[in-house]
Amino acid sequence: MRTRMSKCSRCPCLLVAFWIGFAASVCLAGPAAEPGPVLLRTDSLPLGAPFQPGDGAGVSPTLDLHEHPRAATEPFGTPGTAWLTIGSAVANNFSDATDANLNVAYGWFIAQDVEFDLELGGWILNEGSDTAGGASISMDVRWHLVNKDDWSLFLEAGIGVLGSTSDVPVGGTSFNFLPRLGGGFTRRISDAGTRLQVGVRWHHISNARILGDTQNAERNAPLVFVGIMIPF
Repeated sequence: MRTRMSKCSRCPCLLVAFWIGFAASVCLAGPAAEPGPVLLRTDSLPLGAPFQPGDGAGVSPTLDLHEHPRAATEPFGTPGTAWLTIGSAVANNFSDATDANLNVAYGWFIAQDVEFDLELGGWILNEGSDTAGGASISMDVRWHLVNKDDWSLFLEAGIGVLGSTSDVPVGGTSFNFLPRLGGGFTRRISDAGTRLQVGVRWHHISNARILGDTQNAERNAPLVFVGIMIPF
């Protein structure tokens, strides 16, 4: 059911401001130093004697209490490594429509520098004085054509499906397809392997004429997306 726009119209602006501030802070901060391994000194102790810090001269065995997933210990883009991405996106058609979402994606590298993602998203879809909620599932193939130690540049293509609480766009349907093309970059922001992801893509909503040409309203807009990639 459609409702009159009020405070909801401010949600996209708040999301943009939050992510711009967050991205700036992590980029300026740089990678954090990681604590070294914890060493247990066990040799040269009398049998049955309690362990005291500093006893013995050896360093065996060594326990690393800061082990990371494979994605954090191998070069970015290595086949088989996996990532969990938490992010948001905002699209505006410079006319009467603004769409915003929060999303979570699971991705893994299916080949060197080629990533496949599955994404779930929750949407606020605004058009003029109308607003609707929505949920989507999408898949992307992302090629990191430039991949350095701490950053990468990528191109992507994907498609998804969107269900909404009312017709989107107005005059369309509550079930739509979400094809998309775009690009962006990633930057490593911690020694644990966490990365910042920023990009721009073509945002399209239409139903592919499932009810004929007369009920195939569409929406096209540039979309900015930001996310945090966590080794999984």
